[in-house]
Amino acid sequence: DIAYTALYEILKNAKNTTDKKAINILGTYLPLSEDSELYNVLKAAGFEKIYQIQTCKGLEELKNMANSGLNLVIHFRANLLAKKLEKIGMPYIFCPVCYDPEEVIKQYQRLEEVLGKKLNYEELQITIPSEVLKLIEGKKIAVGCSVVGSPYELARALTKLGAKVVAIFDRHPPKPFEKDYINFLSENSPETFVYNISHPYLNECIEAFDEVEVAFGVDAGIYCRKAINIPLHSYQAQPFGFSATKWLFEEIEKNFNNPISNYDWIYKYNLLI
Repeated sequence: DIAYTALYEILKNAKNTTDKKAINILGTYLPLSEDSELYNVLKAAGFEKIYQIQTCKGLEELKNMANSGLNLVIHFRANLLAKKLEKIGMPYIFCPVCYDPEEVIKQYQRLEEVLGKKLNYEELQITIPSEVLKLIEGKKIAVGCSVVGSPYELARALTKLGAKVVAIFDRHPPKPFEKDYINFLSENSPETFVYNISHPYLNECIEAFDEVEVAFGVDAGIYCRKAINIPLHSYQAQPFGFSATKWLFEEIEKNFNNPISNYDWIYKYNLLI
């Protein structure tokens, strides 16, 4: 990635000390959503400075990221940058965005192990709304790779909520961190098939997905023409933690109550992928 390579060249020459009270959040090119509990969790853990590339006000503030004591990676695209920065004395931990509340807890537990301290997140856990469960329970669902996060993790989360995930559309081979999600689906959802979204044959058999009732991701909606489409995508911010789970539930309820066609998501709301 050209942008991350350029950032590495800036940071590697800017490092002159290590500030244990500073942490970098690395992900996509979007800032962490303002309603994410991660800000308060990190501040309560003693981090006085939380840096993100997207919120730095200038080059000097960007250079301050070079002295942070830890890189918290919440999207796999930033892993390459984090691995490079590790070579100049900046450790990192990969905690990708997840929607399953139990998986969110595991991510916080992994962060606790690295920090060597207890984090205050238990009281932030959310209860799964019964009305949301009723909406998706038993529904045939497809998940695309344009959703925020891993389509396999989302598919696992939806399966655990009682949905029947029949299709996952992906553009690249699964990432190593997605192995556990795939193993779960293999054991608990054998009806789930993975399709290469770039394969030209899919355009000739769209009717094969007419049974899908809910499609997560605009790319999945292209093939699931009769499904309720839930983009689960944002150009404003990236979610993390229990706020991501809350966002998932809100998007399910909102789009079930006011369905928007996939055509309108693309051409009326300009939600390109």
